[in-house]
Amino acid sequence: MPVNDLKINWADLVKITVADMPHALARDFLRNLRLSSSTPTTDVYVCSDARNKGVRQILKHLPNVNVLINAGNVVYSPNKIPTVVIAHGSHNHKCGAVQYAGSHKEDPNAELPSIAKEVCGDAIENAKMQLDKVDEEFRAGIIYYDHALGTVEKVTNGEYARSEVCDFFYKELDMTLKGRHTAEEVMAMSVGQNPEIIFFTNFSTRNTAYDLFRINVQKNMFHGVVRDSFCFAMGSALTEEESFRDTRTTILGFKENDHLPEGIESFLNEEAMLRGYIDKGGRIYLASIGGLPSQKRIYEIRPSK
Repeated sequence: MPVNDLKINWADLVKITVADMPHALARDFLRNLRLSSSTPTTDVYVCSDARNKGVRQILKHLPNVNVLINAGNVVYSPNKIPTVVIAHGSHNHKCGAVQYAGSHKEDPNAELPSIAKEVCGDAIENAKMQLDKVDEEFRAGIIYYDHALGTVEKVTNGEYARSEVCDFFYKELDMTLKGRHTAEEVMAMSVGQNPEIIFFTNFSTRNTAYDLFRINVQKNMFHGVVRDSFCFAMGSALTEEESFRDTRTTILGFKENDHLPEGIESFLNEEAMLRGYIDKGGRIYLASIGGLPSQKRIYEIRPSK
């Protein structure tokens, strides 16, 4: 199904150009957005949190790495290749999904039920639980990123069948993160996240040098944790809270001529959440992306009633 054939009961899909977008960084991001076609030899799971931007940038510059990103680094459709899970947090500010799961694990009415069910309330234990979903022969290990310090530490050491793969990623991250963040950036990360853009995609791209709360699908499945990742970000955006206070752009990017994720139309018809975000001043765009920078079709979701 082409993007423009999606049926949204409460809104219209209005075709626009990149130049029509009022947000300068979003314009720059979309102009540079393109597909990446390398065949992955390693999967690395990272949380959507924008404070992981530096980690994601480093990983995307390494060859043949598939970086899979959603709240709580949840694994729900593992591949049969060596796999690393990168947990994150700090002493004072946990990963948001981990913190939420810790508070709502037993709550039958949790607003983010998939996060509550599929994430553990401790960052390291959660990473171990996620890695255990991967076939034993492909488990490589766990790395912890302290976003209040901008440093990594290796949590596992030889316990897994492919531990040499985890060793490689740890050394790359440890070396490259040194001096990467200014004191001001580290101070800001110790307080919360304030991404410029919520970005969802069903394709691989090396566009990581942006301040994104990023969400990936695994095998093109619009899983419950994907929905909850949106709910967490959109619900927190444009309020008086410290995190997401300026996050006024959401972009859903799809690979042109590829199947849209199953369940995406149902999600886009969740009027209360999406319209609530728009009513606060947010804008939501759908982008169909081809192989060349010029191959883009952009639509804005605009309420029709």
